[in-house]
Amino acid sequence: MALTIFYYLYCCSLLTLTLLFFTLGIKKKFYSQSFFFIYLLATLLVDVVMGFAEKFLKIDEPNAIRFNFYIIFSMLYFMYLYWDQRRWNILLIIFSIFCFSFIYTLKINLLNNIFDIRLGFIISFFYITISLSWLLKKNYYFDGEKIINNPLYWISLSQIVWASFFILRTVPMYYFNDSNKSILNFSKILFIAGNYICIILYTCAYFKWKKNNYAG
Repeated sequence: MALTIFYYLYCCSLLTLTLLFFTLGIKKKFYSQSFFFIYLLATLLVDVVMGFAEKFLKIDEPNAIRFNFYIIFSMLYFMYLYWDQRRWNILLIIFSIFCFSFIYTLKINLLNNIFDIRLGFIISFFYITISLSWLLKKNYYFDGEKIINNPLYWISLSQIVWASFFILRTVPMYYFNDSNKSILNFSKILFIAGNYICIILYTCAYFKWKKNNYAG
């Protein structure tokens, strides 16, 4: 019951944040926030709208296809989000090609209704690596602006948090599903907590974008 309440609160928070970014995009033009509204909208559709639709239609079969393609979309979007200068972009492309080729090499079927845990690890690795690399790059090439004033700082932190909590959620889901339900339930609580932290960090990015007019 408590998990359900926290999930509904997360859904409301995500919907509110999506609407805030949408209204900000209307006022300051969406490209000034790197179209972050589109990413939030995709997350809202996958996590909330389609989830509620399945409950309403009483679909009990696993449906990982939407998550599979959401992961591919997210990787492409964050390539665009962090795109800012020539030398960095080359490294970004090489790393992204490496991750996509890894999906191909492992023969991960994106049309499989059963979620492939390897895809979860790939997106987590992608988020952590690309976010940490951007943070290191910003510190190395200091431009005189405090990094905490950059919206991408808060988004980078959120992606690291999400990836870390996703790993903590995914591993117990597959290895303790039948043997230890208490660890499985605790991992669910952790993942919900991680989502709340991400919402807070996204909100910080929103206020930075609201105050500033740059995207990177």
